[in-house]
Amino acid sequence: MKKWVMIFLTIILICTVVIVIANSYFSKTITNDDISDGKRVITDLFAAVNNEDVKGANGTIGRYLAGRFNETNIKGWKPKLTSIEYIKDDKFRLPPHSYKSNYGHDPFQSMSFRVTYFNNIDQKKYKQYFILVKETKNAKWKIHDWGLP
Repeated sequence: MKKWVMIFLTIILICTVVIVIANSYFSKTITNDDISDGKRVITDLFAAVNNEDVKGANGTIGRYLAGRFNETNIKGWKPKLTSIEYIKDDKFRLPPHSYKSNYGHDPFQSMSFRVTYFNNIDQKKYKQYFILVKETKNAKWKIHDWGLP
């Protein structure tokens, strides 16, 4: 009888360990590291635009807006980034509908930020939503899209 109890407890322990490991591997929960990485991607975009670095700006953009920046549309645009705010549980924008309609599936992960910046061209302050996606577990965060609320 004791032998069966030990076998049963061992099986329970192994199952618990497998579930914990599988959950951490397949988890789509947005972590603080994800949020920091997302903010860095947005900051990198603004830095590249301000430096008229077309390659750097396009490096922050995912395939949906690939090639968005060029020498013409980046020249002279010097937006001043004011704030980046993570929007938790953004059910309205996430997952991005345009991603699924273009690629047939949702991205591995997606998150939303409210970004405030001052536009030097028209001298106005803007609040826009930036949608970032990770296509696969090991992919880097990229800006999928942005726009007004």
